[in-house]
Amino acid sequence: TMQSFHDTDFSEFSQKIFDDVRAMSAGERGVSRLAYSKEESAVMDYLQGIGESLGLEIERDIAGNLWMTMAGKDRSLPVLVSGSHPDSVPEGGNFDGLAGIVAALCAVKYMRDAGIEPEQDIRVVCWRSEEVGLIGSKAVLGTLSEKDIGHSQRKDGRTVRECMIDCGIDPDALVQGKRYLDTDKMAAYLELHIEQGPRLDASEVRVGVVTGIRGNAIHRVVRCIGETAHSGAVDFEFRHDAVMATARLFNRMYEAWTAWLAQGHDLVYTNGVIKTPDSQRFNIIAGEVSFSMDIRTLSVKTRDAFYALFLDECRKIEVEHGVKFEFDPVFYIEPSVSDSGLVEHLVKSAEKADVPAIKMPSGAGHDAGDVGLAGVPMAMVFVANQNGSHNWREAMKMEDFLAGVKVLTQAIVDYR
Repeated sequence: TMQSFHDTDFSEFSQKIFDDVRAMSAGERGVSRLAYSKEESAVMDYLQGIGESLGLEIERDIAGNLWMTMAGKDRSLPVLVSGSHPDSVPEGGNFDGLAGIVAALCAVKYMRDAGIEPEQDIRVVCWRSEEVGLIGSKAVLGTLSEKDIGHSQRKDGRTVRECMIDCGIDPDALVQGKRYLDTDKMAAYLELHIEQGPRLDASEVRVGVVTGIRGNAIHRVVRCIGETAHSGAVDFEFRHDAVMATARLFNRMYEAWTAWLAQGHDLVYTNGVIKTPDSQRFNIIAGEVSFSMDIRTLSVKTRDAFYALFLDECRKIEVEHGVKFEFDPVFYIEPSVSDSGLVEHLVKSAEKADVPAIKMPSGAGHDAGDVGLAGVPMAMVFVANQNGSHNWREAMKMEDFLAGVKVLTQAIVDYR
């Protein structure tokens, strides 16, 4: 059967879904399929129709996630799950999320057409509302909080909670910490996704096997407080310059980051927001700067050590510049490490499907991370894409996608 697999052309089936879904959700720029919006709902209904045409059993869960099942020989066995999310950021790209659903549907379609009956059920999942904080998966895993659904990504300011109610979903049932998904009945979770960064696109190798999803330590607001003063009248030794202190902190963290990378740590460090007060002018020494800080790594040990170094550098600069740092509460997202057995299974599947692949971490969060943290063995396949993602210029070459589909399909067919 695998001979016919290599000859299988998934492109027509895939392209039609990509084109149809783009047409359903296109705006002036990119696509907008926001959390629990009518566009997201319409796309879910469309994907359900594809599942029905493939003879899959259809089910919606309490959070509105869509599950489409191909029956296995032994229905009492734990199931193999693959899928992703159909929603997008405002004016986002068409492939972020959707590619993973289409890939899983390709695998199931191939097995059905080739007459391959899996040992256990194979379930294709479409998670709702991934882009505003993994809402659909958190909701059924019992990790959704009231705060998670209290914010908005919409111009009209409607919250996720309000949009859930519009879609006939009961948010109160989802924030009780109750687990609605029986994770013990899930043997494994595989998710294909575009990479969203430039590494694969800059490489000859177009497919990645994800070793894990990086966790974070985040401060949304750190304040450096100095003393506002006249830029001409206050000499060097009398200054408490918040801008200079912050700039020196950033420089030291950047140098520390490069040194840690040279030592082989998996680590990214970002200060994404920098603000001085609205009253700030060229002829004023800044008395305050606020900034954000984001550390991401696969290793909790690395995260904690680099965060400790950050706090230590802040203390040193307080002394050197006569400033004070104030921190909002640090926010942690735990890293989710891929199951080593599944990673090796994907590597072998890539070899068997004749697709070159490299191992790499995921810097962005995915539903797969939450599923992994809930105790289900998880791994991901990355596909090269152009122009990053979370922007309307996002792109993906069909041949790169099809290489990823072959790896995923091989892995699902050979899964035992």
